[in-house]
Amino acid sequence: MSVFKKKQKSKNILNAFKLKKLTSKQSLTQSFTSKKQKPQQPTTQPVYIVQKRSSFWRWVWIFFIVMFFINLLFPPSRGNVAVIKIDGVITTSNSGLFASVESQDIVSLIKKAADDDHFKAIVLEINSPGGSAVASEEIVNAVLEARQKKPVIAWIRDIGASGAYWVASAADYIIASKASIVGSIGVKASYVELAGFIERYNATYQELTSGEFKDMASPFKHLTLVEKQKILEKLRKIHEYFKTSVKANRNLTTQDIERVANGEFFIGLEGKELKLIDAFGSKQEVKTFLEEKLNTSIDFESLSIKKSLVGMFKSFGAAKQKAKPSFSELLLVSDYFLIEAK
Repeated sequence: MSVFKKKQKSKNILNAFKLKKLTSKQSLTQSFTSKKQKPQQPTTQPVYIVQKRSSFWRWVWIFFIVMFFINLLFPPSRGNVAVIKIDGVITTSNSGLFASVESQDIVSLIKKAADDDHFKAIVLEINSPGGSAVASEEIVNAVLEARQKKPVIAWIRDIGASGAYWVASAADYIIASKASIVGSIGVKASYVELAGFIERYNATYQELTSGEFKDMASPFKHLTLVEKQKILEKLRKIHEYFKTSVKANRNLTTQDIERVANGEFFIGLEGKELKLIDAFGSKQEVKTFLEEKLNTSIDFESLSIKKSLVGMFKSFGAAKQKAKPSFSELLLVSDYFLIEAK
């Protein structure tokens, strides 16, 4: 073998050794780095998730469409007697401070039931201590109008006093429990007087008015004798109007109304003797009375004002923004009658 071939062979062996060494070094480095790296999480498939969500909403839409057609084909059965609840203090607008009912809501429900020929009668389910004189009168007038079209029955539960009893008296027939509170046909006015408190702490009150009685019943000064006589005279007029209205609604004699128009409240047992109510009973007795009167079977259907979420927020905002009258602008008539001088 020549010298050249020997050198070439040894050179090839050396290159093969270097290549093998380099390859083993690289594999060692790769294995070391792979140990340091964290294992990769399996990737999600967004297309698959989107398909699941779209499938879910598709079934939701199918459900609502099916329910819509079921309601069209098989509408829910309706009652033939409308029941309207008067629950809480009767007001012209909801103040949001206590449980109350707006007169315009009740008036609209009464008119709706009176104009609907499907309803044979109207039942007023009353559980109220009274309220604003104006609000109560609005409901009374709506009841008297409805009576010209169909019977209106008042069903008094725990309490139907003051303005609430005024509303009940406008109905054709009144049914109450023996323990229900009824009546309270009277008038009162009250306000908080802070004049003594101001004098005690050496404060002064000054108010400039354009009329002699403009600041009458202001809580920051003592009520004069003349002012007191004027307020009492207005209360007497309101009381007389209240008495006259109840007397006409219940077909009472002058002697009958004078016995009950002293502001006293009565329980149902007393109220029947005093001709304030017609019969004792509950919802079952109301149903029995109407079945005998109308000579047909009775099913009740409750009517209520359905307000949207936006409408409720608007009502809440209006109640918050409503300016509250001062003490001098308030007169409390009967137990809960409220007259606002604005």
